[in-house]
Amino acid sequence: MTTPDHVLLERPVFRPAFGMALRSDCTGRRVADGLRVRVAVVAGLRQSPAVLAVPSPSGIHALHRLPVAGATAAIVRIDDAAGRYLPTRLRCTLPLPPTPALNGAACAAGDVPLFLSPDQPAPAGLATVRAAVWNATANTPAAFALLLLREPRSGRLLGRGLADERGQVLVALAPGEPIDADGAASPPMPQPAALRRWELQVELRYDPALVRHADAGFGPPDRVDSAPWPDLCDLLAQPVLPAFAGLSSPPLPLTLATLRQGEPLVLAAVAGGLVVVHPA
Repeated sequence: MTTPDHVLLERPVFRPAFGMALRSDCTGRRVADGLRVRVAVVAGLRQSPAVLAVPSPSGIHALHRLPVAGATAAIVRIDDAAGRYLPTRLRCTLPLPPTPALNGAACAAGDVPLFLSPDQPAPAGLATVRAAVWNATANTPAAFALLLLREPRSGRLLGRGLADERGQVLVALAPGEPIDADGAASPPMPQPAALRRWELQVELRYDPALVRHADAGFGPPDRVDSAPWPDLCDLLAQPVLPAFAGLSSPPLPLTLATLRQGEPLVLAAVAGGLVVVHPA
């Protein structure tokens, strides 16, 4: 029997003062590369200038020391240098829960979701649904509208996407089992790829009065990475509004859409290509 070279007596564990993990909303995978996570903390009426969080090997962006003592909240801005994801802004309460990835935001008790930029292609293996959302009441793009696509019978969420300031939105999703083309055949007959199709239930969330935050300490608001942006929790809490296909009169409700194998889907393509909302 030989004596070990060393004996582990204790293992120190360092918990950062701030930690946040981010994931792609369409793939569910954690994202760390190419992101810039800036944090400004709030203590009373005082707000610190933003500091850059450092990503760990596990993908958690962390601050090991808060720039202001006694902070009760943190304002976070997330930008993607590669342009894959739209910017994200959220406010968190401090101190954070024991797990650093639990970021203290009530609407995202875990990894913070990142929404695909509509200028990007969908990740490999996922179907593509695009839309241009229009606010017919104000005659402007429906910036920051949230488009959700569900399975009609179960209501299961298949994918969602956030519109940019132009009202353009991309949803990348895995639709599941296609519609049975041979009717009541049991078991279902194998379908040629060209005949595979899926029905999608369309849900649109939109609030034209959404507050855009011009946060101090992040740089001039005329810079792209510091421009006024809505809070993530407000984006996710937008009310559901009826969606319509195009600007026809009378309005044509848009509740279902059909996705076909190998074909990207553009919502309301046969009605001018606009998904229209009429907010009060």
